[in-house]
Amino acid sequence: MERLARALPHLLLPTLLGLGAWLAHAAGELSPAAVALLAATVLLHLAGLARPRWRAATPLDPTPAAAVWLGAVSLAWSGLVLLTPAFVWAAFPLFVLWCVHCPMPVAGPALALTTLVAVARDLLAPGGGWGGVLGPVLVAAACGVAAWTMTRARQESEARARLVEELVATREELAAAHAAAGALGERQRIARDLHDTVVQSFTSVLLLARSTQEGGGPSAAQGALPRIEEVAAAGLADSRRVVEALRREAERTLPVALARVAAAVASPPTAFTVRGTERELPTAVEVALLRIAQGALGNVTEHARATRAELVLEFLADRVRLEVRDDGVGGARALPATTGSGRGTGLVGARERAEELGGWCTLDSPPGRGTRLTVELPA
Repeated sequence: MERLARALPHLLLPTLLGLGAWLAHAAGELSPAAVALLAATVLLHLAGLARPRWRAATPLDPTPAAAVWLGAVSLAWSGLVLLTPAFVWAAFPLFVLWCVHCPMPVAGPALALTTLVAVARDLLAPGGGWGGVLGPVLVAAACGVAAWTMTRARQESEARARLVEELVATREELAAAHAAAGALGERQRIARDLHDTVVQSFTSVLLLARSTQEGGGPSAAQGALPRIEEVAAAGLADSRRVVEALRREAERTLPVALARVAAAVASPPTAFTVRGTERELPTAVEVALLRIAQGALGNVTEHARATRAELVLEFLADRVRLEVRDDGVGGARALPATTGSGRGTGLVGARERAEELGGWCTLDSPPGRGTRLTVELPA
């Protein structure tokens, strides 16, 4: 439709000029000067059509050359009209051409001048009068209003197109940001899992090996091998669960897993207690409590200098609580609100896991009176 609107005035102008030439010839008004101006008008029009940039100019993408081109065509037409009124009707396609190719600040004055030429020629013609003024004025006004309306519609359409492009770009940026955040969260989760499983298992194996060396003798080493093998097997199983995206093992419940974690602690001796009525918990809750227990007991082994520790799992009405206690030196640093550069490992990782599941985690560690880590999760 837009192409037709742009092409129609270019077809209509030579058509009306040809009709005017026929009428002028029939009236005996086609003088040599009129023929020369007619040829100039046609040639100027064709010259502009041969320039792609000129004929492609729009009110929103104008070019000064297009305005100069239409000005030259209109000037040649004006001289032709002053010689014979048969060419007045060619003003109508000129109105449309100005509106199609030039912005309103340029097209408006051009419409007014073209209308003035057409009206003046009609008034000067024999038998002319104000009755012939109304037609050119109305057509010029209609062209101006139509051009302004189309320009506004085009501006709004282009603005919407730009807005859609910006929205698409923003959505792509948000998707990339979400993907990056998801990847970062997954890396932090894997770091916590590795810290709370593989690292703790290696620590237990290392401590068992050192205690065997300090105890001396082949018999002591032979007696420690089954324990080392048990701890290593548990660490291997935990590593496989990390690789398998923490899928629940059907034959291993949370109490059983925690009992094995407590039994695998080389030092200090660790007791495990279950309180309340056992029930099946969401996988995410079980995994979080298991990892928190492993990390906390690893800290007890490495830092607490305790003689005994206790791991307590308590099933409440709509929550589950885990406590890790020891009788060590205490004085553990309070849990910060954010991980900072800690990468979510150890005690900070325990708080992160609890908060991610809508629970809470507290640390009570007065100097010289041991440490108690308490975690409570909805379940």
